[in-house]
Amino acid sequence: MMGKRTASAAEQFIIDLKQSWKVKTFGSQTAGTIDIANISTIQSTDKKLTLVYSTSRFIIISKLAIDDVGILPDYYIDDKISEEAWLKFILDRMH
Repeated sequence: MMGKRTASAAEQFIIDLKQSWKVKTFGSQTAGTIDIANISTIQSTDKKLTLVYSTSRFIIISKLAIDDVGILPDYYIDDKISEEAWLKFILDRMH
């Protein structure tokens, strides 16, 4: 199940999975953080500041923007639904 906590490499995994017609995704929109990757940090000598920066950027060939938008599932399941309820929802659609 994907959702707002699904980010970065997990979003790339979802994109790869969605290339197959056999795969259906369930959940809610992902975080939309795939475009920036490979984070690095550097700390000031006095240890009061830490700079976090990206060392690479993922360029999406398609016109569908993902950064700050996320990936939509094939079947939307609201975050407020209990785990037992979404599991039943998914199993019902798999039969």
